[in-house]
Amino acid sequence: MKYFVLILMAFVAIQTSAFAQEAAIQQIKIGCVLDNEGTAHIHEYWDITAVRGTEWYLVRENLGDIEIENFSVKDENGVQFVNEGDWDVNRSLAQKANRCGIHKTEKGCELCWGLGSYGDHHYEVKYKMRNAAKSLNDYDMLHLQFVGDGLSSNPQNVRLVLEVQGERIDTTRARIWGFGYEGECVFKNGFVVMQSAHEFDEKSSLILLLRLDKGIINPTSTMEKDFQEHLDGALRGSGFYKAPPTLWDKISEVLANIFAYITVFLLFGGWIPVMSVIHAIEHISTRWKWLGTAFPKRLRWNRDIPFGGNILAANHVILEMSPAKIAKKARVASAMIIRMIQLGALSVRKDSKGKIEIMFDNRNKIPEGETVMKDLWQMMREAAGKDKILQESEFSKWSSSAGNKKVIAKWVTAVKDGGTRYLKTNNYMRGTTLLSSGKEESRKLYGLKNFLTDFTLIDERRSSEAVLWQDYLVYASLFGIADKVAKELKDIKPFEDFDAEAVVRTVYLSNDLGRSIMNAKTAYDSSVARSSWSSSSSSSGSYSSYSGGGGHSSYSGGSGYSGGGHGGGCR
Repeated sequence: MKYFVLILMAFVAIQTSAFAQEAAIQQIKIGCVLDNEGTAHIHEYWDITAVRGTEWYLVRENLGDIEIENFSVKDENGVQFVNEGDWDVNRSLAQKANRCGIHKTEKGCELCWGLGSYGDHHYEVKYKMRNAAKSLNDYDMLHLQFVGDGLSSNPQNVRLVLEVQGERIDTTRARIWGFGYEGECVFKNGFVVMQSAHEFDEKSSLILLLRLDKGIINPTSTMEKDFQEHLDGALRGSGFYKAPPTLWDKISEVLANIFAYITVFLLFGGWIPVMSVIHAIEHISTRWKWLGTAFPKRLRWNRDIPFGGNILAANHVILEMSPAKIAKKARVASAMIIRMIQLGALSVRKDSKGKIEIMFDNRNKIPEGETVMKDLWQMMREAAGKDKILQESEFSKWSSSAGNKKVIAKWVTAVKDGGTRYLKTNNYMRGTTLLSSGKEESRKLYGLKNFLTDFTLIDERRSSEAVLWQDYLVYASLFGIADKVAKELKDIKPFEDFDAEAVVRTVYLSNDLGRSIMNAKTAYDSSVARSSWSSSSSSSGSYSSYSGGGGHSSYSGGSGYSGGGHGGGCR
């Protein structure tokens, strides 16, 4: 009998020690990458303490046309869980260990995985939400609940970092509102950062409403409504909400604004109107710096190749002349590919479906000093694989690995360094100051752009210039008009048999490759930025912003979101 008592006491002691810990969610860190089609690629870290139940689950409801794909879970030991697909809730702790799956419900689904054992755990969760972003009549929008309310334990710290793939967003092109928690919701270094100020309660959640100007992404999912209509519903009942102004409120605001403008004008000599043109003046000064004129479109046509045919130098001037989006930065790769085809280092052909394939010939045909171009040839060759034929999407897949992203990032840096080095070595620039010779070549560059842009309007197509058109195609690629120029070549002797369609398709393929390069570079920069998630962030403001410029979040409001729901955690 005494042995039975001892065994019973030991069992009770073991169970008591197991439950001595309290269930907890120490931290939730979420990374979200929103791609061009509006798919949200979500990467979550859950730092928890489990003391009961058999599984952990996340509620995902209000989905509409959202589809959840590529769900995976990994624990603190690096064990990749087996995805079973449909999840059976009614199993034991041991049966669910190292396994995950999706349990469908009437309102949506639950992302589930086995706890395996009780105690402290760190889970890394990944999944995609296709059609997460919506295309509205006037803007594009993402409105997601990333962390639901009513979790089994109150999260002590929650942090979200969201990026738009290939873009760095701020208040010039986007607006943000954070709902469901108290903390910050800010733009920081081109990302959206949401950070809780203190521990969640049972009603807390994390909801982001992101508005993007048209053209930043191209969502495949549409909603026939204006953004303001959606925003009004989200703001109702929130700390951002403002009641409709009365007539007296409007009159008072007008009078106050008139008084404020008069006061500022008298005190500061009318600097408010002057400030409105500062941006335009800065733009003009940039043009003067590089061209010696404020009106590049008025420059006379130029048919000569500037900067001795150095692509990197011309690319540097083009990017310095105006703010460069991803598409503009990507053109240098397209120009180099066209050049390598002309040199015989690459060749192109059509497959059975008419798609362009790039084949690799003699790399040594690239001039000895063109190391950046040779490095691009090598990256493309590696992406092509064993068959040595680069097909559509192959480079994009190759560039997705972390190691290759780092290689690409170094190449992009080499492009910039190569341009400045050429300008300085050839006495076009000293320090950051462009010399008169540099301005002259820059004027030639934009004179060439004007000539190529107006080419379709020129009645006289000189056959004597035919020998220059190969170079012209390279520079047309830098300007983003190579497809238009190529279509016009068939009217110039000796280009009657010129396969303009093949060249245009090659340009499109080259442009896609260039964008893959810049997206990989941005992703690499993002990975460096995300390494500081655990560190506290500095707020860019401490205000509640009705206009969506960033600042603090609102504990209430946020209705109309997708993707979240009530409950979740341990069960």
